Amino acid sequence: MVQGVSMTPEALIAAVTRIRATGVATAKDVLASLEREGAGVTLSEVKKACSKVAKRTTTANEEPAACVSPDPACSSTYSPRSSPSDVRRKLASMGVSDHAAERQSVDAAMEEKVREQNRTHRKVRREGIPVVHLSGTAFGMVGPGLPLPDGVPASFALKQVASTAFMEGRSFSGERLGNLKSERLYREYFDDLVADRSTWLGFFEHRGNFQHAENTCGILGTLATIYRQRGALDDCELVLDMEAEVLARYERCSVGAEAAQVNCCEVLAYKYRMIRYNLCLQRARFQDCAGLYRELAGHEARRDFSFDESNYLFMIPVVLNKSPTAAVLRRLSDAEVLRIVKAPLERPGGVEFQNSRMQLRACSTCHAQEPALRTFMPCGRCRAVYYCGKECQRKDWKAGHKERCQPCDG
Repeated sequence: MVQGVSMTPEALIAAVTRIRATGVATAKDVLASLEREGAGVTLSEVKKACSKVAKRTTTANEEPAACVSPDPACSSTYSPRSSPSDVRRKLASMGVSDHAAERQSVDAAMEEKVREQNRTHRKVRREGIPVVHLSGTAFGMVGPGLPLPDGVPASFALKQVASTAFMEGRSFSGERLGNLKSERLYREYFDDLVADRSTWLGFFEHRGNFQHAENTCGILGTLATIYRQRGALDDCELVLDMEAEVLARYERCSVGAEAAQVNCCEVLAYKYRMIRYNLCLQRARFQDCAGLYRELAGHEARRDFSFDESNYLFMIPVVLNKSPTAAVLRRLSDAEVLRIVKAPLERPGGVEFQNSRMQLRACSTCHAQEPALRTFMPCGRCRAVYYCGKECQRKDWKAGHKERCQPCDG
């Protein structure tokens, strides 16, 4: 009988991916590493997990919530010959589309895999089954009842909870808040990253912890997007500064790594620069935007983005009437890049940077503002007003909401 902590198939695959990233090649060596970490698995289970990891490296990373699958080669050539309405739509979206590229590049099979995982997690929670967070790290397994390995931050559980919320809440349609509604959990994790900065950054330095750095970049990018679209620009900048430090370590860990990890790292860097670009545009730091524009458009040129996929490269033919190629991009003068950067602001109506869905609600009774998205609950009948707690709801009901309250249509 195998002694040690049992692992789910997905947890085992994640652990195998992490261990193989450190240079361990054979299934026996992987098993030895897992046994040293206290895991109770068999050689047969490890071999199956190694096989699955090998198949996945050509399609996607093991952590779908934090990255996207490799972009397929574009079958049609890039053409700026689009209708004026398409151009207007693209210009209007420049201020808010932090994650527009993700809609084009996420593989359908990976989407279905994540949906199935999320359905399973929600079912488990509905049935009241306790959720146990068990994570593999380069220093050993982390979970309830296990001694915390040296080198693992003391508040690692905050990262586990934030990562679970990030994965479970992912929205593919873009019509719902999705994982944005877990702002409170992301903020708690971010605050601990700041408070214990040296320990966390040292943890992310280790190649065997690359998936944790990857998840953290996704979480911080989402939190930064919430703040930017809310207009909380100082908070957004602080979060992006921390993400930049984590991303730098993830990039170092990805040098010479498998193709899926390298791809995921490049996409996360692209998303980080998108949010940073929009923040600089919002704050009228156009010179900073110019440097970021070259990097973002260069990424799109290397990956052969189509017109619809592009967030930046399409501006070259639209604004300058030049071909959207890497060679043309390199030859653009600083003045030409600044023209591109400022073009969305010069259109009639300018750019709407903020998103009403990111705004915090106020209690209808005491007028206190909720500390994070979806903290206050709506009236269960009309769903038109919000309360910080049951006491305020009772007071408002007696004060006249009872007469005004009408059942909502939905």
